[in-house]
Amino acid sequence: MRRRMIRSAVAIVLVMMSITVLASCTQEANLAESEELLTPTEEPQSETPSTAASQSESTTTPANGLTFEFISVTNPAKIKGTITIIGKTSPGAECKLVMTLANGDVSGFPKDPVKDADDDGNVKWEWELFRFTPAGETGLEVTASLGGSSTTMTTSFTAEK
Repeated sequence: MRRRMIRSAVAIVLVMMSITVLASCTQEANLAESEELLTPTEEPQSETPSTAASQSESTTTPANGLTFEFISVTNPAKIKGTITIIGKTSPGAECKLVMTLANGDVSGFPKDPVKDADDDGNVKWEWELFRFTPAGETGLEVTASLGGSSTTMTTSFTAEK
């Protein structure tokens, strides 16, 4: 009877480990899928991250007048903690956020990378940094698009354990 209970417990542990591995593979597939979707349309004209803990002030003003500015970035951001990115652009602009991890991989997070700017041009992303996010300098790229025009801006933050 005792051996049967031990075998059952081992089987349960193996099933749980399989589920964890499957979830990890699904995450990697999402990362690969988001890499395929990465096609920035315009390089930033300037990149000037601020030394302030939660600010990154960088903007570009292309000939079409569409701009994007990082207003606030959680920095440093704790792994398994909440990160918030706030930006400003033209009202109604579609904004896509791409996060490049410290190891160079493109993240599958945030799960809702595309947001529309509100009537005041504000856009906000907020999510929990995945527990397997590598610590270090993590890149952020936002491409804002409106009426056939687009602009891309980048900044970074530090992911900490």
